[in-house]
Amino acid sequence: MNEKPTISQTNFSTAARTRYFYSVKTYIDLIIHAVLLCAGFFGIYATTRLLVLRKTHVFYMIWLISHSVMFLMYFFLKIGTFDSHPFIYRAFSPIYFFAPGSLYLFFISLSGNPKDKIKYLLHLSPIFIVTIFTFIQVYFFRDNLYNNIHDFQLQIRSSNQTYVKRPFQTETMLFAVRSVLVLIYVILIDKELKKPQNHKIYESWRSIFKPIRINVYLVMGILIPHQILRLIFHIDIGNFIFLNTITIVAAFMFFWHLSLLLKDFEKPNSVFRQRSGEPDTNPSWDIPEKSLFILHQIYKDQLYLDPMLGIGKIATVFGSTEEKFSLFFNNTIPFSFTSYINYLRIIHYENSSNDKFSKEANIINAGFNTRASYYQWEKRKPKLAGQINPILASFDQPSQPQTPSHQETAHAVTPGWISKVRASLTKL
Repeated sequence: MNEKPTISQTNFSTAARTRYFYSVKTYIDLIIHAVLLCAGFFGIYATTRLLVLRKTHVFYMIWLISHSVMFLMYFFLKIGTFDSHPFIYRAFSPIYFFAPGSLYLFFISLSGNPKDKIKYLLHLSPIFIVTIFTFIQVYFFRDNLYNNIHDFQLQIRSSNQTYVKRPFQTETMLFAVRSVLVLIYVILIDKELKKPQNHKIYESWRSIFKPIRINVYLVMGILIPHQILRLIFHIDIGNFIFLNTITIVAAFMFFWHLSLLLKDFEKPNSVFRQRSGEPDTNPSWDIPEKSLFILHQIYKDQLYLDPMLGIGKIATVFGSTEEKFSLFFNNTIPFSFTSYINYLRIIHYENSSNDKFSKEANIINAGFNTRASYYQWEKRKPKLAGQINPILASFDQPSQPQTPSHQETAHAVTPGWISKVRASLTKL
C-alpha cells in the first residue's frame, strides 16, 4: 500500500525545487551579465581603435558609444547599483535614440555620394523629432527619476514584481518608434549601398553589419507580438521577460558585430581605414595577386566562351584540384566564379554580336547555354559592373611605371610575374 508523503517530505521537495530554480536563475544572470559587459567594454575599445586610426567616422563612433553605455547601464541596473543613473540616463538617452540616424549618416558620408541632401534630411527628420522629444522628456518631465529607475530596476531583476507602477511608459513607446525607424534605415542603407560605386562598402555592410541587421528583425519579431498581446488581448508578459530578452539579444548581436569589426581593422583595405566621403578609387587593390592572375587569364584567353566551362576545368588549367581551387577562389574574390564568367559572356555578346546571325545564335556563341540564361544574367549586369569593370579596365591598361599603391594591380599583367604566380598556383 502506497504511503502518502509526510509534511516534512513535501517541504523538503519544495525547498529543493526552489533551490534548483534559483541556481538556474543565477547561472542565467551570470551569462546575461557577461554578455552585457563584453558588449559594453568591447564597444568602448572599438571606439578607441577608431580614434587610433584617425579616420573621420564620428557618426559611427556616436552609434558605438551610445549602445556601449546603454548596455553597461543596463548591467548596473541588473546588479543593483543605480545611484548615479539619473545623470547617465539624462546624458545618454537622447544620444541613444539618435543612434539609428547616426548610423545612417555614417554610411551616407562614407559612400561619398551626398548629392541629394534634402532627401537625406527628410529621411532623418523622424529620428530628429524622436530625439528632441526624448530630450524634453528626460530633462523637464522626470522630476521623480530616481524613484522611476528604482521601480524599473526591481521589474527587470524579478519576474514576481507586481506592476503597481509602470515607469518609463513614454520611453517604452518611443523605443517602439525607434525600433521601426531602425528597420527603415536598414532598408534605406541597403538600397543606397547597392549602387555600383559603393560595392566595397556594400560588402562590409553585408558581412560586418550582418549581426546588426539580424538584430533589427529579431527585435521587431519580439516587439510586435508583445504589443499585440498587450494592446489587443490585454496580456502583459511584463518587463522582466520582455526587456531582458530584447537586451540580451541586442547585446549578443552587438558583441558579434564588434568581433567582426575588430577583425576587419587588421586588414589594410578595411572600409574603416577609408575616410568619410573618400571614394574607393580602385576596388581591385584588395584582391590578391594570384586571384587577379586567374581572372586575367580567363579574360585574356576567352575561356568563358566554352558553354561547358566549370570551376573544375579552370582548376585543371592551373594544375590544381577543384576543391582547393574553389576554396581559394571563393575566399579571395568578392564575387562568385559563375558571376564573373557570365558577366564576361554578356560583355562579349554586346561587343561581338554579328548581325548575320540570329540573336539566339549570338547568345550561344557568347558561351550561354540558353537564351533564358542570358536574360537571367543580363538583369544582374548593373550590380556586377561595379565590381568587375575596374578589374577588366586594369587588364586593358598598357604597361607603364606604377606608383606603389598601383603595384598589385600592375602585377596582374606583367609576364615575369605571370610565370611566377602560375608556378605557385600548382601548389594549391
